[in-house]
Amino acid sequence: MDYMTVSERIQITFAVCRIAIYTCFRALCCKGPPPPRPEYDIVCIGLTGSGKTTLLTQLCSESQDNIVPTTGFNIKAVPFQTAILNVKELGGIKKYFELEPLARGKRWILQATSLENMDAVKDSFSKLINLLDEREPEPVQM
Repeated sequence: MDYMTVSERIQITFAVCRIAIYTCFRALCCKGPPPPRPEYDIVCIGLTGSGKTTLLTQLCSESQDNIVPTTGFNIKAVPFQTAILNVKELGGIKKYFELEPLARGKRWILQATSLENMDAVKDSFSKLINLLDEREPEPVQM
């Protein structure tokens, strides 16, 4: 027959005591778990190399040492005190035009600090304006 050693019995006793104390503390001091924070889905788009991944990395308080350009897509949950933003980042703006009909709301941010990309910014912005003129989705309460 296998018998528990004294140290194993002590460990089990302490584990049971910890669980009992924690349960009593939760019952006396806490009123249950906090209410869930609302979650919002956001698509982050922009020109290639405009800093979308860097911005998301900063918002998530992650290390910025090994940031590589996004190929395909990247999904991050950005927590705030009152809500959670589920950000889907697309690598480059061209993929957005396939998903645009599914959008319920939009916010555009264009970075035009690089003179080399000015023509691409102008072209992308005109496409976005044309999309807005063609179809205006119903407003979303946020």
